[in-house]
Amino acid sequence: MALFSTADRGRIEGVVAEQERRTSGELVVLVVPSSDSYLDVRMAFAALAGLAVGEIVHAMAPALDAAVVLWAVFLGGVAVFALLGIGAVLGRVLPGARTQSAVERRAREEFFARGIFETRDRTGVLLMLSELERTVALWGDAGVHRVLHDEGWQRHVGQIVESVRRDQAADGVVTALEQIGDVLAAHFPPRPDDTNELPDAVQGV
Repeated sequence: MALFSTADRGRIEGVVAEQERRTSGELVVLVVPSSDSYLDVRMAFAALAGLAVGEIVHAMAPALDAAVVLWAVFLGGVAVFALLGIGAVLGRVLPGARTQSAVERRAREEFFARGIFETRDRTGVLLMLSELERTVALWGDAGVHRVLHDEGWQRHVGQIVESVRRDQAADGVVTALEQIGDVLAAHFPPRPDDTNELPDAVQGV
């Protein structure tokens, strides 16, 4: 299920624009379907499932030809690999540490690919939500990190993740944007010649 409705996207865009009127900082909200293909995870589960099927078939019919057992191993593995191609199923078996590292890596890539590090005052902030993993990453440029340290980032991430779990992702994002906006406004007030350097609309791929 998509994290945001059309109305949610409009609401978030409005909040981004509102916060950016108070600061020279730039806020970008990005939603990606997933942060990784997780082929390694799918293959590992498929291999284990295939071996398990082979053991069961052999235990139930020890007289079966070895070729038949091998076919059972192959088909069992293929079936599980295909099943894990369904996002809702894969999301339930992904290890937490694996998903978090994938989301952080994807956010880092998007931060640079989208030029968020190129703002005039180095005050760009990326808030990325990954739908498959139902989790969040926050990346801030050097100027922002000087005033909002790791514990601040983690507080916002935890708050949004909890909102996603309650199917209230938009509420969590809006609250985080307003809180980050308060910090940016206090430390990076708008310049007289301030321009909107990055898009306000929710970005997607």
